[in-house]
Amino acid sequence: MNYYIHIPFCRSKCKYCHFASFAWIEDTLKTYYLEFLKKDIKDFLSKNPDKDANTIYFWWWTPSILDIDELKWIIESFWKHIQENTEITLEANPEYINADYVKWLKYIWVNRLSIWVQSLQEQSLAEVGRYNLENIFSSLDILQDMDFPNVWVDFIIWLPYSKRWDTKKDIENLLDKYNVIKHISVYMLEEWKYPESWKQSSIQEEDIWKEYEEVADFLEMRWFVRYELSNFSLPWYECRHNCWYWNHTEYVWFWLSAASFLNNRRFAKDSSFIWYYMGKLDYEEDLNEEDLQLEKMMFDFRTSWVDNNLVKNKSRLEDFKTDSLVIESMNLIKPNNGWVAIVDYLFRELFL
Repeated sequence: MNYYIHIPFCRSKCKYCHFASFAWIEDTLKTYYLEFLKKDIKDFLSKNPDKDANTIYFWWWTPSILDIDELKWIIESFWKHIQENTEITLEANPEYINADYVKWLKYIWVNRLSIWVQSLQEQSLAEVGRYNLENIFSSLDILQDMDFPNVWVDFIIWLPYSKRWDTKKDIENLLDKYNVIKHISVYMLEEWKYPESWKQSSIQEEDIWKEYEEVADFLEMRWFVRYELSNFSLPWYECRHNCWYWNHTEYVWFWLSAASFLNNRRFAKDSSFIWYYMGKLDYEEDLNEEDLQLEKMMFDFRTSWVDNNLVKNKSRLEDFKTDSLVIESMNLIKPNNGWVAIVDYLFRELFL
């Protein structure tokens, strides 16, 4: 079983963030939330004693805002269900990383750490409300010195004040300096989160996917495999949690606004604290066999290779191969790096 733990508190909210997260609020609300979260976990595990933890993922938005005792308190809820090879990931802001903190993370079995870099351009970081370069390099220096087993860094293309090839140069800079980095994610800043004023100070909209292609090709030259549209890793360092999530393995999310997939049923909790505490669901649906097969095929097309015998429109496949929108090998197909922006369109044309 794969578990998500959502910590929705941030010291400050990034300007591009539209999710269920809250700038730092009083300790009493955080304490009550953590107590309820732990109770929610224990209630589920008591009803499902066979659901050992393949992965535990502390996510969304600043889990590292918790101190070690608070993190340990939550992990202890899973103690009887943690196995020797359980993957435990913590997403963290660079400002929270120091030697003592990293030492204690190892002690409480955290073995993957995701550092939110987003950019190495000072003006971009300042505009979106992120942290400065000193925080980023200091945190990575510490992780390198302490030989942390698996460090994951995130980048965002199309931030304000970014120029062509900045993201590629930033990633190359970090990889040349830190061999502790085993995983890199590269996301696009969705337009619906993008103030019009930012567009005048960034790369042109028509260039953002060219930037992605440049990054993807560079990472593959550095032996980072693209195992999902936005995710690249060295061999054997893929995020197991993400892989199982995309492979239709069951998962349970603990927090407000959390979606879970269990017994072919997908359901999500409410996004407000009050209704979350009262157990209200935002939605729920039962997936039939046809739904499951279609979703599995969609995930496969985004993450790996798909058997071209499953393609319904063979003439479109030939067109897409001729135009290099998809590539084929050993009777398997996948989107070309330069065309992942239209992956949903490609899927519809080929499989629906």
